[in-house]
Amino acid sequence: MERELLTYPTWERYTVLSHCISKLTIRDRRFIFQTARTIPSVSPDLFFPNYGFTLAEFAVWHTLKEGRRQHTKKKSTLNLNNVDR
Repeated sequence: MERELLTYPTWERYTVLSHCISKLTIRDRRFIFQTARTIPSVSPDLFFPNYGFTLAEFAVWHTLKEGRRQHTKKKSTLNLNNVDR
C-alpha cells in the first residue's frame, strides 16, 4: 500500500484555507450554513467563489475548529475550578 506524502503546495493550500475559514465573520458562516440548508440536494462540491472554497472544505475545517474550541473551553473551565480561594 503506497502512502501519498503531503507536498508543500498542498500543505500551503490547506494552511491558507484554514486561515480563511477561521477568519470568517459570523455573518459569513451563517450565510454558508443557510445556503447549505436551503438548496435541495446540495453537493459537497458546491463552490463559494467569494470565499474560494467548497462546502466540503468549509465543513471539514469548521468541524475541526469547533472540536478544538470545545477542548480549549473544557481546559479553561478545569483551570478555573482548581483555583485556590
